[in-house]
Amino acid sequence: MAPTVPIWRRLTRLARESCLVISSPAKPTASGLMPRVLTAAVLIPLLIGTLWLGSLRLTALVFGGFMAIGAFEWTTLMRWQGVARVAFMTAVFALCAAGAVVFRLPQCALPIFGGALLGWVGIALVLVGAQRGRNFLPSGDLVWAMLGLVALVPAYLALLWLQATDRSLLVGVFVLIWTADTAAYFAGRAWGVRRLADRISPGKTWAGALAALLLAPWAGLAVNLIAGTSPLSPLAMIGVGSLVVVASIIGDLFESLVKRRGGFKDSGSLLPGHGGVLDRIDSLLAAAPVYVATLIFMANTR
Repeated sequence: MAPTVPIWRRLTRLARESCLVISSPAKPTASGLMPRVLTAAVLIPLLIGTLWLGSLRLTALVFGGFMAIGAFEWTTLMRWQGVARVAFMTAVFALCAAGAVVFRLPQCALPIFGGALLGWVGIALVLVGAQRGRNFLPSGDLVWAMLGLVALVPAYLALLWLQATDRSLLVGVFVLIWTADTAAYFAGRAWGVRRLADRISPGKTWAGALAALLLAPWAGLAVNLIAGTSPLSPLAMIGVGSLVVVASIIGDLFESLVKRRGGFKDSGSLLPGHGGVLDRIDSLLAAAPVYVATLIFMANTR
């Protein structure tokens, strides 16, 4: 007769097995994929139509709405309420408004977007440290407020700069990022074995990142070639596109780090199948200012 296992041992083993199941990254199911596809099918044509046919003022309003929601979601991830929430959102609005007045001036554009590029390089170093189990950031709210401003404000101004300079550049960066996200998603599901940054986002894989790097720059180049307004040679645009893809991955991982810090799965629930607005624009937050900074730098060195 087998010895009787005490009830407390059974409960302990059951709890341990349950935690292992919960913590394992589950692959998306077909039922979870459908809302994601339907939301994208509605938003993508609507957004591209607005960007291609709309004026700079309309673009500013549309992106301003996204950034307002993103700022609110950032305060949620930080667990800020009341005065802290109002103060952060006011700072975002004020800096976006002030930057929108001067973002096209040559003496202002490069410092704004060059500074954002350096900021994202610093964030990339933070991500490397987090993956290695090191925390390079203080836990104070002021630091995270500054990071939120670095993430949101330059991205908004970069999108306005692209629209004001050439709307095909703006559409091109969106197509590039969407292609990168789609390629990474499906390649990760099909071939993803080795995790890209398992301590930050277990769902990201090296296979997905490689697929994004191989496919997305060509998609962005195709938009510029079709429009006939590519500012650089095709080879140079492929190089810039590859850098933008790397930036988009950094933006995605950074938002994952922020959510993991606060214990959140999504930044919100506004977009079915996608989560919140920050969950959809996280790649764009890094990609857009890096794209503009690179274009301005290469134009000035030609």
